[in-house]
Amino acid sequence: MLIDVVRKAMRVTSTMTDDEIEIYIEAAKADMRRLGIRKELIADEKTMHPMVKHAIMCYCASSYGLENPDATRYHNDYVWIVTSLVNSSLNETLYEEPVEETTDEPAEEPDGETPDGDSQGEDGDTP
Repeated sequence: MLIDVVRKAMRVTSTMTDDEIEIYIEAAKADMRRLGIRKELIADEKTMHPMVKHAIMCYCASSYGLENPDATRYHNDYVWIVTSLVNSSLNETLYEEPVEETTDEPAEEPDGETPDGDSQGEDGDTP
């Protein structure tokens, strides 16, 4: 389970704070989704990309504990990893533009001209 991996990475041996760690794990996932990481990279922990796991570990390590001298370093690592993921080819399908349907008929411009520059009279004939 992901919580076991995170707990081990943070050198936490007790399961006493698992509820807190779970909240951090879910918050890291939600933050990555908010920043534009594809849900497919985050959703399934069995197929989760290693960089996503690393980002989650950094997020949890930066948030865990009241006196955490390394919190800033872990937070900066998290930001760097997420930025790399957002700009990575792994994430590119998120930004694909939808294909617009086209028609064979030219659209009429508001001033009565067709896109090719021909103007039309009231009956549709060219003057």
